[in-house]
Amino acid sequence: MLLRRLTATLSLANKAGLAIAGFQQVDSALEKGQVAAVLHGHDAAADGRGKLDRKFRAIQRDRGLKAPIADVLTISEMSLAMGRPSVVHAALIPGELTDRFLREAERILRYRASPATFEQVFSENAPDEPTQFEG
Repeated sequence: MLLRRLTATLSLANKAGLAIAGFQQVDSALEKGQVAAVLHGHDAAADGRGKLDRKFRAIQRDRGLKAPIADVLTISEMSLAMGRPSVVHAALIPGELTDRFLREAERILRYRASPATFEQVFSENAPDEPTQFEG
């Protein structure tokens, strides 16, 4: 049920034009400052994730904003939600559906994680660290 709500929210965000898919497209959107959240398939390779994550965190840090990064969905789940094959990396631009996606991702993380793991990820004691959703 939680996963269905998350994929439905991603699908709606995509239909509303708030989602960007593909490494190059996400990288380009990051350079333009249009990204509110970065998404990776849970099963995505670490090298591509790392490149986008470092860039996003640096940009958001310079702007004084959080850098939410979600890897709650698999590549297959993201692809199905966005109606495209092989969506490994995606980004969401600011909007209500982006906020809703992040709330739903947090809800899934809370369900999947032990209390100790959740506290590490969502600690308010680390102001320099961006909010990150790890599935």
